[in-house]
Amino acid sequence: MTIKGVTQDNLEVDANLYLKNGNLVGEAEFQFDRTKFDIKYKSSSIFSDLGDKFIYDGIKIRARLIGSLE
Repeated sequence: MTIKGVTQDNLEVDANLYLKNGNLVGEAEFQFDRTKFDIKYKSSSIFSDLGDKFIYDGIKIRARLIGSLE
């Protein structure tokens, strides 16, 4: 995955593929640390003086793709 020109190659993604009503459905979910892609805005791991005004570093992505088998 590449964000802001920074590439991380070792992302692990759990995915499920199944048939539903004649369609192929794929569902995946994964989480990554945004600071590893140089996204540091209000990160408590980068800026120690934010108190409770920080933004979590972990970003969760959930995707569902549906494709026709026709």
